[in-house]
Amino acid sequence: MSHKSVLNTGFLLAMVGIVFALAPSLANTVENKGLGIAINMISLFITVIIYFITLKKYRDEELGGYMTFGRGFQFVFFASIIVAIVTSIFVFIQMKYIDPSMMDEAMNQQMAEMEKQGMTEEQMEMASQMTGIFKTPMAIAIISLLAQLFWGAILGLIFGAIMKKWPPPVQHSTQVYKDLNEETSI
Repeated sequence: MSHKSVLNTGFLLAMVGIVFALAPSLANTVENKGLGIAINMISLFITVIIYFITLKKYRDEELGGYMTFGRGFQFVFFASIIVAIVTSIFVFIQMKYIDPSMMDEAMNQQMAEMEKQGMTEEQMEMASQMTGIFKTPMAIAIISLLAQLFWGAILGLIFGAIMKKWPPPVQHSTQVYKDLNEETSI
């Protein structure tokens, strides 16, 4: 597997993730949930397009046009590990130093929603205490890391299945067999 291709893909997607992580702060999506959903959907669309283009390029240019499911999965998952690490570090820095009030604003909005639902002060306080551990920058960064890895695995499974391409049975290319043998020895 080309480490350069995986690194480039991972860092490109991490930069996209950072741009879209800054968007809610700049667009004030705490008050405008529709805008927040739109930003997330655009980010997902761009991520899928980048994975598709880079995986197709990897298959066609670096693997001679053929790729197994495992190679496709590995490419996407290893790139998502890079994305997860870089964006989690950024999320920690963002929550701790760039916009530490973001979490308080979200909690205030949540409290206002609870009041609208008719919850008592005691119920709201209990809900706030139960989510207290998840309000720290470190907890949010860890959750972000785990979520990125989970979705990276899901996307790896999807793209590995979609982008796999076996060589024709009559072709006896030693390079294809070498690649397939290397993959099974991993």
